[in-house]
Amino acid sequence: MIRILHYGLSSNLGGIETYLYKIASNIDKCKYQFDFVYFGNNKPCFYKELIEQGSKFYTIISRRNNFVKNKQQLHKLFKKEKYDIIHCHLNSLSYIEIVKIATQYCNNVIIHSRNGGIKNNFMSLLLHKINYHILHNMKINKLAVSDIAAKFMFKNIDSVKIINNSVDITKFKYNNSARTRVRNELGISKEIILLIHIGAFRYQKNHEFLINIFFNILQRNNNYRLLLIGEGKLKKRVINKVNKLNISNEVMFLGLRNDIPDVLSASDIFLLPSYFEGFPNVIIEAEASGLKCFVSDSITREVGIENFVKYLSINNMELWVNEIMNSRNYINRNNAYNIIIDNDKSVDNEIIELCKYYNSFFD
Repeated sequence: MIRILHYGLSSNLGGIETYLYKIASNIDKCKYQFDFVYFGNNKPCFYKELIEQGSKFYTIISRRNNFVKNKQQLHKLFKKEKYDIIHCHLNSLSYIEIVKIATQYCNNVIIHSRNGGIKNNFMSLLLHKINYHILHNMKINKLAVSDIAAKFMFKNIDSVKIINNSVDITKFKYNNSARTRVRNELGISKEIILLIHIGAFRYQKNHEFLINIFFNILQRNNNYRLLLIGEGKLKKRVINKVNKLNISNEVMFLGLRNDIPDVLSASDIFLLPSYFEGFPNVIIEAEASGLKCFVSDSITREVGIENFVKYLSINNMELWVNEIMNSRNYINRNNAYNIIIDNDKSVDNEIIELCKYYNSFFD
């Protein structure tokens, strides 16, 4: 059995947390043991579920609370627990101390680039740039979710292994009954065109631009509604903007939902005007549901399939408005599921690729 220790889980639900739970749930547990290290006192997402699947958890004091103890506890952990692979899932290189320490105790340390950019924060940007150059001279294995994510994190991308994200697409197949149920629940009549955005309320997701797009659409046609799914520290600011524009009756803040496939079935157009992304699973989920997707042109083309996705510049709001309002969905929503399978975006294919990668260290 190959023992693998993962770093990247936090108490805030995001792409890394969703990804780790997905692969842990689908990996062959007779061949691979997945354990997790996390910082701080707050239990990470899926803690209970992963414990029940047989994973172990190690808690390390947060580096913000005590940087010296953080390093000491990491050294102690890696000395005591011998792992075949240490797999670090990172959105940026603002903190790589765990990588530096791990390389002293394990020959197979993976840095997995999960993002394609970093928020406009001076200190985070500075640390990322410094560690970007330090990383170039370290003995690590490089993994990324996309070409964009690889270029963002690694100086030399020739040796980077790319494994695109996938989703359990059986969950996201279009369901007409679910469409009717959710639209009735939300009070959305048949003639309404329902736009949807799924993502945490943070800088990266560019919600203010999204609201501006929607406001301009409503000036031309009031037959649209916007669903916003997610939570985050910028949510209040977005709510205030919606109220200021007097469109609160047309925008619905649904918080966190456990029926995302059904809500996607209820929707008509998916929007993602992010400043940056690594490989957004949510687009594949929307595609599997047969939705036309309008997304930022900073997002990797690897996520777009056939005629599902239109890439647009976030420097041209008028273009977004026109493209959305002129959109005609020629996709057979019942057949979208099969198209995703044909393009190797299923979770089964991703697990096969990941296992090959793990096994390559021991060939």
